[in-house]
Amino acid sequence: MKKKQRVLVKKIGIVVLLVLLVILIRGVWGGQSALKDAKERQSEQASEFAHLDERIAGLESQITHLGTKEGKQDELIETFPIKRPGEEVVILIENKEGGAGFIEKKEEKKSWWQFWKR
Repeated sequence: MKKKQRVLVKKIGIVVLLVLLVILIRGVWGGQSALKDAKERQSEQASEFAHLDERIAGLESQITHLGTKEGKQDELIETFPIKRPGEEVVILIENKEGGAGFIEKKEEKKSWWQFWKR
């Protein structure tokens, strides 16, 4: 009977060890996938950080440009419809009535007695 007990204990021990091995493998597998996700997020954050650094450099150069007289003039010209000395401004107005861009003179209707007043 002792022999049967030993075999039974060995089989139970093997099953317990296999269950522990499966649990250990699942833990390692989960850790590996978490590490992979963390590396992907890190690379995304690094690219976003580089993009923000470029944007900061551009904004700093724009700030220094706006600190100069020419920069202020350029910003005023872009923001408001003003002109520099010596320049001419042409304002184009869209014709919403559907003409071909020509100016049409509309004759006023005159009464028959105004014909004689001329």
